[in-house]
Amino acid sequence: MPSSEPPSAPPRASCVPGSLVKMLGGMVALTIIVVLALASRPDPHAPSLDSAPLIAALIAQGNTITPLRTVVTDPPWDVVCLQYGYSRPSRVLQRHLGARAETLAHRPYDIVTGEHELGLIFVDFQSATAHTYTFRIGNNIDTDIRSLDGPTCLEKEDAWYMIERVQGHNTPYNVLTFLSME
Repeated sequence: MPSSEPPSAPPRASCVPGSLVKMLGGMVALTIIVVLALASRPDPHAPSLDSAPLIAALIAQGNTITPLRTVVTDPPWDVVCLQYGYSRPSRVLQRHLGARAETLAHRPYDIVTGEHELGLIFVDFQSATAHTYTFRIGNNIDTDIRSLDGPTCLEKEDAWYMIERVQGHNTPYNVLTFLSME
């Protein structure tokens, strides 16, 4: 006797073929990897190392000609270099130190300073490390440095500095001036 139930329908084919599911899963995984990689990159607008204590110590000496080695004792260093806006520490060091700069590791990283940034690079040849302190150019006479002057790089024993207070058109500002006492 024939069954009163309608014949069962053939199983419905999946709306999304298996290969498409795998491809979409792979794209999602790749997107996640790219997002995580971009999120873990250093912020190009953030200071490379905490420069506030360094700048405060430099400004505290005022316009007194001071050996830099008495103010900057950590990290250890042999040479200091000035870094201007739109420059990369590795290129500054290569230009001024030549072959001695080729094997240096950069802490925390080797990144171009921005338009309104300056930096100080302290090189320690024993550890083969260049420590870069970048800071925003500012107009506060008590806390900011607006300009750099003097030789680009100096050996530790020859590196002296002073803070010059310059009267600008509207407001006074600080210039960090390197002096060679060789």
